[in-house]
Amino acid sequence: MCGLFCFVSKDEVSEDVINSSLEILKNRGPDARGVSKYRLGNYNVVLGHTRLSILDLSEKANQPFSEDGFHLIFNGEIYNHLELRKKFLGNDNFQTTSDTETLIKLFKKFDYSKFMHELRGMFSFVILNEHSHEIEVFRDRAGEKPLYISSSENFLSFSSDLRVNRLMKGFDSNISRESVGKFLRYGYVPCPDTIYESSFKLSPGSKIKFNLKNLKLKKITNIKEFEESRNFNISNWWNLPEIANERLSHEDAKSQLTKALEDSVKMQQISDVPIGTFLSGGIDSSLITSFVAQNASDVKCFNIGFEFSDFDESVYAKKISDHLGLKMENLTCSKELALNEIQNIHLAYDEPFADSSQIPTMLISRLASEQVKVILTGDCGDEIFGGYNRYLLGKKYAKLISSIPSFGKDLIYGLSKSNVSWVFDKLAPNFKAKFEKGARKIKGIESDFDFYNSMVSEWKDEDKIFEDTLPGNKTINQTFQNQDDLDIIDKMMISDFKTYMTDDILCKVDRASMHYSLETRVPFLDLDVIELSRKIKQNDKISEKGETKKILREILKEFVPTPLFDRPKQGFGVPVSIWLKDELKDWAYDHLSKETNMKHNFFNQEAIEKTFNDHIAGKTNNEYKLWYLIQFNQWYLNNHESK
Repeated sequence: MCGLFCFVSKDEVSEDVINSSLEILKNRGPDARGVSKYRLGNYNVVLGHTRLSILDLSEKANQPFSEDGFHLIFNGEIYNHLELRKKFLGNDNFQTTSDTETLIKLFKKFDYSKFMHELRGMFSFVILNEHSHEIEVFRDRAGEKPLYISSSENFLSFSSDLRVNRLMKGFDSNISRESVGKFLRYGYVPCPDTIYESSFKLSPGSKIKFNLKNLKLKKITNIKEFEESRNFNISNWWNLPEIANERLSHEDAKSQLTKALEDSVKMQQISDVPIGTFLSGGIDSSLITSFVAQNASDVKCFNIGFEFSDFDESVYAKKISDHLGLKMENLTCSKELALNEIQNIHLAYDEPFADSSQIPTMLISRLASEQVKVILTGDCGDEIFGGYNRYLLGKKYAKLISSIPSFGKDLIYGLSKSNVSWVFDKLAPNFKAKFEKGARKIKGIESDFDFYNSMVSEWKDEDKIFEDTLPGNKTINQTFQNQDDLDIIDKMMISDFKTYMTDDILCKVDRASMHYSLETRVPFLDLDVIELSRKIKQNDKISEKGETKKILREILKEFVPTPLFDRPKQGFGVPVSIWLKDELKDWAYDHLSKETNMKHNFFNQEAIEKTFNDHIAGKTNNEYKLWYLIQFNQWYLNNHESK
């Protein structure tokens, strides 16, 4: 895993910009740096790369990698590249054992359509054909690796970090109001947008191709301008497969999925450096670690525990690692550790990002990076095999909620805000907070789309936090509008795969781990596993009894005793709600102050103060709303006010 940039510019790119770009990417690639420059027609092209050495540690495998007029910068891993050599490149001579050399030879010999569908891995890369003056840019199927695009009248840039693009002279640093609105709703900026007006993310499974001979640079403020431009050919090289009409039997699904996961984990253990796993003690990480233990007994598991017991699952992780015969390294996340790490968030994330589990993710990444370079994770099992509570709620209540008239939903919401609901706290802990959150979620739900959007949205129009109407995610809209033959659960899982999984889960882990020069791999995103998941019956994912990830639980039972993992889903969080009332109160107040918000004027100060005061007084748990605002302002202060 590495960092990369490609600058296409009318003017010569200064050494200061190049060196500063390499410095920004140093955590992504601390082991080697490389730069190549070309003058092709009217344009200067600069390829830059920082390397985290994983496969073939020799200098010969450093990048940019060149061969016979083809030049490649590559971020990620192709796990089956040795098999691809045998199948497509049997007569070629190789100077390295790196996947980089495999990839450049494939492009030199074939059109991408010949082999791309067989690549198993995570990646973003840029390849320059010096003979034809063509540049092609690719991003992996699920969006594990980032790829940012920025444009102006003088340059076009691609990079692994948006802060690199900002270095280019003429970069449009205008913040997109639409992106701010989407961030307030979701806690991240959905692909293909970025926080800036003239910068975008390349969508997962997509490619861009253009020829420098025909290129006419201009500032592009909408991704559609790229798609409709004659200068650029943007297309999908992969799409999420349709759900199969005929699903597998339970027995076939279980046996085939077991084999696919086993093969995926074995393939992803390819490495010339030490590897480990993240082991939370939950179903997904325990299953991946179980398969790892089949192939190697010297792999370490890494776990983060919490001194605040409501969030601690480390005791289960330790029992599972002992059962599997693996050594576990544990870090107990104290209040002090977590609060200190909060100050570093802006260093890891190049855009506003507000999933508070980023805090323990950064801490466990730091722990693991001290001993290994590669980690296998259990991420993305929830999106593919039905792990979220919203799927259960959708299965049970979506139709019922949609059928309740508006006045009935308003009545329920009013009751949740009244003093009456406090009585139920005596019967069930935190009942009022849960009741109020649920009542607020169902308010305004008239359809399946409304239900899902309510589940994944935090700030809403009625909160009056934003002057404009809060925009939605077009990908979600399209999924619900164009898939009438699917039920709400399948629609939600598809939407999560295309949006939340890429822009929240994968973004969170990539930025947190690469901040500490640690490569993370996700066996659940292997091509065979994804395709197989489309053939598995919904009832094998979410049972009629309300059991999530049913088929994964059954497979895990073959490795680990049921009592060690069969418990309610706990998540991976820290008690931000409590800290905002105590240790983080002053810090939060500063980041939410009128003085801070006047620097950009995006938010309604009156709404902020009411939300903050209600939280401090214990009237409503507004931790997520407040965390979104704080993270935006922390990002803004460190990227726009510190210059």
